Amino acid sequence: MSTGWPHWNVFERRPRGTIRGAGIAISKAGHITLSTDAVRLLNDCAAVSLLYDAEGGFIGLRPAAEDDSTAYRLRPSSPGSPTRQIQARGILRLLNIDGSQAHRYDAWMEDGVLTASVRQHGRQQP
Repeated sequence: MSTGWPHWNVFERRPRGTIRGAGIAISKAGHITLSTDAVRLLNDCAAVSLLYDAEGGFIGLRPAAEDDSTAYRLRPSSPGSPTRQIQARGILRLLNIDGSQAHRYDAWMEDGVLTASVRQHGRQQP
């Protein structure tokens, strides 16, 4: 006989800070972290050129040759992690992005560039 309560649901545990879907996260330390899906969209490249549109408020990442003098080498976010990150404190300052909280932004491919609008308020990361 059911009393009508409680109606339990299973909480699906996922690792802390996991980014679902194509997106980037900007950390308080000035790192830009690419989700697994974002890494896939960039064809698992080893390095990227970091692009920006200051007026429009966009950050872009485009696959680059590792020996390109402007390239940022993508490194694992942590040992064994499928996500990748770059140190980007300078561009975050240039675009006046608030680094007091970590934020996540949705990303999409446009003309071969992984693109994220950082003018929109991103979702705060835990």
